[in-house]
Amino acid sequence: MDYSEKQLLIDSNDTGRDGSQLEQQLGQTEKQLHASEEAWSNSIKKLKRSRREFLTIFDSVPAVIWYRDREGKILRVNQCAADSVGRSKNELIGKNYYELFPDGAHRSRQQDLEVIESGRPLRQQLRQFKSFDGTIRWAVVDRIPLNDKKAGAIIGVMVFAQDITEKKIAEDQLISAKKEIEIRNEQLKAYANEAEDSARQAHLSNKAKSEILASSSHDLRTPMNAIIGFSNLLRDTEIDDEQIEYVEMINKSANGLLSLINDILDYSKLEAGKLNIQVTDCNVSDFIREMEATMAPGARQKGLDFNVQIDSEIPETFPTDPVRLKQCMINLIGNAIKFTKKGHVTINVRPVSKDGQPCIQFSVEDTGVGIAKDKQELIFKAYSQAESTTDRVFGGTGLGLSITKKLTNLLGGHISITSEPEKGSVFSIILPLNPKENK
Repeated sequence: MDYSEKQLLIDSNDTGRDGSQLEQQLGQTEKQLHASEEAWSNSIKKLKRSRREFLTIFDSVPAVIWYRDREGKILRVNQCAADSVGRSKNELIGKNYYELFPDGAHRSRQQDLEVIESGRPLRQQLRQFKSFDGTIRWAVVDRIPLNDKKAGAIIGVMVFAQDITEKKIAEDQLISAKKEIEIRNEQLKAYANEAEDSARQAHLSNKAKSEILASSSHDLRTPMNAIIGFSNLLRDTEIDDEQIEYVEMINKSANGLLSLINDILDYSKLEAGKLNIQVTDCNVSDFIREMEATMAPGARQKGLDFNVQIDSEIPETFPTDPVRLKQCMINLIGNAIKFTKKGHVTINVRPVSKDGQPCIQFSVEDTGVGIAKDKQELIFKAYSQAESTTDRVFGGTGLGLSITKKLTNLLGGHISITSEPEKGSVFSIILPLNPKENK
């Protein structure tokens, strides 16, 4: 084989190798191209699927969505928006929104431009509009700038409107119901004002009672303090034994009366049930003798006989609150003297039985004006007297018998009256000899 033949054989072998490599490269390129075509196809499919999903969601949103440019051209619209105006999406896209819906177009254009120019959204605006079927609807509207990322500029506005008509109707109904409630409340307020007026009258009445009590106690306390003060000074001077006894009696009586005056201020406590009772052994003879020494001079000064009758069967002592009993007796004896022009006032103490229990009865009898049957319950009420002219003729606050009744009840006893007009009265206090058992 000569040189040329050898060279041809070599070239032939090289060409075979190059063709094989080319075919191999071509096959690889075809595979890559096929893979790229498949990837591109898959991307297109994904893109289409994403678009379909977006459009499905876009049209499924239960809110009106408009995309429009600076001039009002509708770029995109969802199904809810199309339904709200009674048109198809194809009829709307590309049309001018302001021309399609001239009612309210001026306001819509101004707000759209405000968002486009400022780049700031307008949110939660309440808007009333007329639907394509003529019904009045309400919506809450948001306007958001529509950006073109490629151009790097705001090209329009996105409008989201949520129909709240049902909610607005419910709110209106709620407001109507609230107004109705307010009317009812005004009626209740009127009733409450009436009740308040009644309560105010009651308060004024209580205030009047307090003022009367304060006034009376002050008027009595001042001279009593003077009596006590001067009797103390008199006791320290040079006087004989009889005069000392008189001064002691004055001093003791004055202190007792001052104590009772102070107790009148406890009237409010009586009504509230807060007045305390202190039960001790009370010597009946000493107690009645003190009553006589205190009250007899006033009766005799009016020309009245003042008598004391104590039953021999009365025990020497019995358990009670002497201070409260003294207040009761002073009230009864004082009234007897006050309302008797002539005749007598008699204190009678005797044993009695009530509900099978041994008791002691303190009676005050007078020959005064007397009290009619139909007035006898009234006199035990606060600030009440048998006749309207009584307070002008005889004076007084009308509290004495009310206090006496309340105190008697606190002592576990009972007070009663027997009276006849122009003939006189008998007031009787019955107290248990054993208060604990009586309770």
